[in-house]
Amino acid sequence: MGAALCALAAAGEQSLIVQLVEEGGFTNHAAALGLGQADRIALEEILTHPPDLLLIAGESAGQAHPLFQQVEGMKVGYLDPRLFFCAGTSIPKVRDELARWRIGFEPELTGP
Repeated sequence: MGAALCALAAAGEQSLIVQLVEEGGFTNHAAALGLGQADRIALEEILTHPPDLLLIAGESAGQAHPLFQQVEGMKVGYLDPRLFFCAGTSIPKVRDELARWRIGFEPELTGP
């Protein structure tokens, strides 16, 4: 399941957030598009090749684009940008958020 790690800038493969995303059962969609650390992602790229989950850390105008809410099949998750830069107490918070979003992708189980 693909997860883009930031709107408009990619997180690198060796970053803490990528490691946590992968531990959470997601893949780095930006890397699949050939993007590396801090590479810019055009809005059009996100719209034409949307991830399952777009993780946004920040509040710039581009990161809150209204089209993100209209892309079929793409969910948008917001993370506090401070969680990207410091390990320690931020790790459980990121894991909790990823687990919460992951539930939205799990198939619903129905009883007999």
